[in-house]
Amino acid sequence: MHARNAAIVAVFIVIAALTAGLALVSVPIAIGAGIALFAVVLVFLRPFLGLVFYLVLLYVRPQDFVPGLEKLRIVLALAGVVLVAFFTHRVVRRERISFLETRQHMLMFVLLLIVPLSNLVNFRMKSAWDGLNQFVTVFLLFYLIVSLTEDFRRFRAVCVTLIACTAATCVNALIQRFRGIDLIGEAPILGRVRWIGIFGDPNDYALLINSMLPFALVALFERGHRAFAKLGLALLAALFVVTIYYTNSRGGFVALLLILFVFSIRRWGIVKGLALGAVFLAAGIVFAPSRAGDLNPYEMSASGRVYAWIGGLVMLKSHPILGVGFNNFELFHERAAHSAYIQCIAELGLVGYFVWLALIYSSIKDLRRSELFAESAYARYAPIVELSMVGFLGSAVFLSQAYSPVLYIIAALAVLVARGTGAAAGRSILPPARDALVVAGILGGSLLMYKLLAIVYV
Repeated sequence: MHARNAAIVAVFIVIAALTAGLALVSVPIAIGAGIALFAVVLVFLRPFLGLVFYLVLLYVRPQDFVPGLEKLRIVLALAGVVLVAFFTHRVVRRERISFLETRQHMLMFVLLLIVPLSNLVNFRMKSAWDGLNQFVTVFLLFYLIVSLTEDFRRFRAVCVTLIACTAATCVNALIQRFRGIDLIGEAPILGRVRWIGIFGDPNDYALLINSMLPFALVALFERGHRAFAKLGLALLAALFVVTIYYTNSRGGFVALLLILFVFSIRRWGIVKGLALGAVFLAAGIVFAPSRAGDLNPYEMSASGRVYAWIGGLVMLKSHPILGVGFNNFELFHERAAHSAYIQCIAELGLVGYFVWLALIYSSIKDLRRSELFAESAYARYAPIVELSMVGFLGSAVFLSQAYSPVLYIIAALAVLVARGTGAAAGRSILPPARDALVVAGILGGSLLMYKLLAIVYV
């Protein structure tokens, strides 16, 4: 232990010396290099801290607002460092490294193969490489969350990090709304608040908030919290809801109503839940954001949304097995898919869409089973994460977010809950025939829904 501490001190002395030397050339470079070296050493000492930094960088994304960093893959580089640190710790401690620990691991690996393959079969070599580079970021996000979150304390730390980062962006969004410009110099789009990077679109930003809202909403109505904690949770939930309102996102608003409706039924039963759902719907109609008044199928058709869905079905017909290729929807249509479901089935075909749906279904099934293990501390998080998935799936009907990190974070949390409760213990990584049939039924049902919409409104 003394030798280890001495080595750590020596490393930090070397970093300090290098920083001092660079300061003779350029103080900004010295500061940047010193921080980077310190972070790398810290990550190797505590890989879980690297995961926390990784989650924070998904939100902060300095490359999106700091000049000169635009071309740097900071998030992917950090993921690589954390992954190397994780493997190093496991090897040094002679601990087992599992690549296919759960069914979701297997499905994520299959998706990782399908993403470049969908372009390779269409002879798009560069697109295959670019797609792999993009999807490997969310793959590593999923893998690192599951691998490094080894106990309940770390699980809560991950949840708190996600909630705190989302809440911070919401505070910034309200500043943006009322001052006209936020803390990093961004302005609203046509009065609609937003964040930056992958959440720079108000609709995508609403999806993120809807996915985090259940953590405050479910906890607010749990027993055992003191009055001060209840007040804090109520303020947090209100912050999320108000920010969703100011995104003026129609899809986000519909997803919010869906979350409240499902939560009411789960919390108070079918009769009371339906009654409360009707109240929420009425309140939603009265207090809906301005653009929600245009939320009707004919308006969507006029704006090209339904035509984009039809375009996706045409792509599926011409490329049924592996689709037109990852991220290629807009090569075949003038607009984005405006639906994660259409985006996935058009770009990855029936094979990719089946695997994508199986990942979602397996996660929800694990969460439902986890609720039966009430004695576990993880069990209380099962309905929360399940409602987060509902929020994502509701928003995804209107958004091209099939590969959003939000989905794979929720899937990783589902794996952690199931592992913590023991709900998935002893289960094969291959889905049984019954589950495969259910997923196939969901696949067919979603296709039928979009085809009916195309017939009715075009």
